Amino acid sequence: AMIITLEQLKTLRACPEQRSLFESLFGKSVEITEALCLRHAQEFNWGWAAETLLSPQAWEGYIVARTQAWEAFEANRGPALKAREAVRVEAWERFKTARGNRNRVWKVWGAAQVEAWGAYDVALAPILKAYDVARAIAFARAATKKALDRSLARR
Repeated sequence: AMIITLEQLKTLRACPEQRSLFESLFGKSVEITEALCLRHAQEFNWGWAAETLLSPQAWEGYIVARTQAWEAFEANRGPALKAREAVRVEAWERFKTARGNRNRVWKVWGAAQVEAWGAYDVALAPILKAYDVARAIAFARAATKKALDRSLARR
């Protein structure tokens, strides 16, 4: 099994926020499992972990899975973009009819943009979560393969 240590993360220059999160959750070390990666799918930078911690062969497997996950993300992002565009169009109409001084009009537009991106974020959240989960699973499986490759090499 693959073990990741806090010391490894420091040596490999993981960002302070990720190291702090790692330490608060796991202490000095943790054994990588698929269940663990799923539980923390949206908390850790799986791309950095894969690129930094996996063997070249395991990295290749991770890239294949990540690419498939990204393609699914892109294919399913349309509804989120439509939600944003619908709010943006409505915001544009409010902006065009806004009366008052220039600052008030621009505040209406700014608030509308925040609302539009909020609609996008809400619609995108489940798609992004699915992508994060797929990357976490890909990392766990690649990490397990790495450990398996090492054990087979010892025989």
